[in-house]
Amino acid sequence: PVNYATNYKRKTVFVGFDEFIKLEDAFTEFTISPPLEETPLPRTKGKGIVVDLHYADLDSFTYTLDFGESIVDNNESNPLLDFQFVVSILPHIDSFSISGRIIDAFTHQPDEEGMFVHLYSNLSDTMPLTTKPSYLARTNSEGNYRINHVAPGTYSIFVLKDANANMIFDMPSEIIGFANEWVHLYPDSFPVEPDSVNSILMNGEMEQTDTSSIEDSENLMADTDSVATDSIEFMTYGYYIDLFSFTEAAPYQQYLVEYDRVNPEKLQFIFNDTNSNPPGIRLLDTIVEEDNWYLLEANARLDTLVYWIPDSSLLMRDSITVELTYPETDTTGNLITTVDTLLLTAKIEKETTGSRGKSDGKERKGFKLPFGSKEEVTDTLPPPPPRVSFKNNINSSAHDLYRPVIFTPAVPVFTFDQSKINLVRMEDTLEFPAAFTLKTDSAKFRQLRLDVDFEPNTQYILNLYEGAFTDIYGRTIDSIAFKFTTQKDDHYGIVSMKLSNITSPVILQLLDPNEKVLKQKQLFGDGMVEFDFLNPGTYLLKLIFDDNANGIWDTGDYERKLQPERVSYYPSELDVRSNWTLEYDWVVE
Repeated sequence: PVNYATNYKRKTVFVGFDEFIKLEDAFTEFTISPPLEETPLPRTKGKGIVVDLHYADLDSFTYTLDFGESIVDNNESNPLLDFQFVVSILPHIDSFSISGRIIDAFTHQPDEEGMFVHLYSNLSDTMPLTTKPSYLARTNSEGNYRINHVAPGTYSIFVLKDANANMIFDMPSEIIGFANEWVHLYPDSFPVEPDSVNSILMNGEMEQTDTSSIEDSENLMADTDSVATDSIEFMTYGYYIDLFSFTEAAPYQQYLVEYDRVNPEKLQFIFNDTNSNPPGIRLLDTIVEEDNWYLLEANARLDTLVYWIPDSSLLMRDSITVELTYPETDTTGNLITTVDTLLLTAKIEKETTGSRGKSDGKERKGFKLPFGSKEEVTDTLPPPPPRVSFKNNINSSAHDLYRPVIFTPAVPVFTFDQSKINLVRMEDTLEFPAAFTLKTDSAKFRQLRLDVDFEPNTQYILNLYEGAFTDIYGRTIDSIAFKFTTQKDDHYGIVSMKLSNITSPVILQLLDPNEKVLKQKQLFGDGMVEFDFLNPGTYLLKLIFDDNANGIWDTGDYERKLQPERVSYYPSELDVRSNWTLEYDWVVE
């Protein structure tokens, strides 16, 4: 048939071209709207394409065959972009369309692989969960979509990243989106009279574009014998709506993922999700004071817990049995208390070489204790390292003025002696004592924090003497000195942001170009926010409308008809320069 043919009753559509063509990735690129019971797969035949419509309803619809970018010429593979071929079973072409853009609710970026936008004439909320849509279209790499040739009616709109290609939202991990309101597509909904122009309603305003002549891509011209090139006059009414996509929060489940005795010194338990409290743990098959046999190191979510073992009698056991009590989700989704008996065996080091690295044919098994005991646990006990090992965050050439010095020992510190730590400020060759405070970091179990009011562009020497740190096994450090220079004070820039029209709680985030959160502040009304000590570079500002004031961004929920919390970006990047304050006014819309 010709493009836009009416009264078409055949079961096959042939689209001809003036040269040989190929189809690439047609399985993913091609769509037909309204969708059929089974989606046909286009195939080439001579200088054209054949599409079977065996499952088409011969009484009702205008069918839009959207080839996406699947059609390319045979020689150079130049694509015919966004080519659509339309045939109508009816004596007319259905004339309504819906278009817009889909972007991620949190990042405001489109899905480059494309998503589907569904229309449903049955307005039941369960339709996306059980039934194929009435009409559909795929978004392009920019997130734009357009569903053409829709029959008059009222429709609901649903967005789906269809992971299993069945056009149904039936996997919790699938990306979705939805419109809160139905769309009413009737001629009297649009304030114009039918004529030979397209009318597109964009954000409540009518935009008119001349479409009296339908043209094909410059790269690939359609054959005049099979595709109409004469003027085709018809009226199309269009509705424009942007939507946000998101992934729903996974149903809450709690279970123990992994447990291990990483080495003789510690037991580790990993859960799949946040715990409100640490699990209960009790030793079995051994007599040890219940309250003193471990030190607990846990992250803020309480989903990763490390139990350090300072007791030497437990260290020398190659296996430990514990009773672990923790919440777990059962098969019905309810949270129950689970009590597990777990056997944790220390990792065994194997040695198969004798003197001078040659094998003596014997396998030696054993593990290293963290202290200098000579008692053998198995056949051979290698001598342990005698000193505390630790990491630090010192930048020797330009240590940030606002950044404390952080020490992270390999195992927990039992005591620290500030009298064996000395910090001096250098002026030429003269040394001047510098005040500091040493304390443990309450948020990070093994970290020691040295707070200093640093002077800019100044050399410091930090001396740690033997006995400055002593770990839970009685080991200390070797004396060591760190020489470093602080950053210049005019190296940093400042961003000062005045926010107005804030009517609900918000979270203002300062991001790097990769959208890593560097700093954030919560506001409950209009105010001034200042981000200081910023290295020169490019930054972004992001505003989260924290409607429930819980301090985090919350995703949407289709069943409860909750949209994701709104996110807004400052319209331009922030170019921070040294020794410069950037001042902005942000009137939030």
